[in-house]
Amino acid sequence: MKHFRVAIVLILAGACSRSGTSTGDSPSALIEAELAFARMAKEQSTRDAFLTFLTDDAVTAARGVGPRIGKKHIRESRPDSSWLDWEPVMSYLSASGDFGFNTGPWTFRQSRAQEQPIAYGQFASLWQKDSLGQWRVALDMGVTHVGPVDDNGGTIHWKGKSPAHESDSVVISFEDNLSRQYVQRGIGAYGGLITRHTRFLRPGHHPITGGNVLRSLQEAFPYPVKWQQTGMAIAPSGDIACFFGKARVITTSGETSHHSYARFWRRERSHWTIALDVISD
Repeated sequence: MKHFRVAIVLILAGACSRSGTSTGDSPSALIEAELAFARMAKEQSTRDAFLTFLTDDAVTAARGVGPRIGKKHIRESRPDSSWLDWEPVMSYLSASGDFGFNTGPWTFRQSRAQEQPIAYGQFASLWQKDSLGQWRVALDMGVTHVGPVDDNGGTIHWKGKSPAHESDSVVISFEDNLSRQYVQRGIGAYGGLITRHTRFLRPGHHPITGGNVLRSLQEAFPYPVKWQQTGMAIAPSGDIACFFGKARVITTSGETSHHSYARFWRRERSHWTIALDVISD
């Protein structure tokens, strides 16, 4: 996961140069990589698919703990006849064509012969190309919810137009400021940082998106959240960024639950906005 390490180095060095260049690639390449990942899960096993497509230091969510690095827990699992299926409905690709993310619905069946799924949810996956130019998953998180989603909010395919000629510290400051403001303002801290296409994934809820997204988020998930960032990834072209870490949620009854979170930013027309915001199960 080269860019996770590079991003941290750039913070310390205060670098402001961009190594990425704009390419003619389209989000369809990223979508096809996601679909190939899902096909392997169906045709072979979920375990084999995750071992093949995830990077060796991929970030996944450990329930009740926080982000987990690596594939040791996957290697220690056994292939079975269950079927985890998914497809992207929202895809964002960097201008450099080697970094992006997908999100969409997933379903789970105990066996491939089972007609109806027994579980539903949403996933979020961060992708980057490896040294051989192959797409690999650098981060994978998700949520579970009741039943299928009738309306996923439409299909979005976005491609960065040109590299961002600014320091990575700009988007880092956006993320840091949001975390600070959230302590004081709660969900109101998102004001000015979202669009009608911004999507929030929260445990137990269908995707929260649309014109009144903050009101819907407040109604669905009004709990205080304390964010503890543990890592980040920034596209070589500087137009997509992902921050991840631990999220501590305090319910109305005062109980505390521990989750992983990932927040995906995109830069367009010289402004950073949140495209996807995830608190995992």
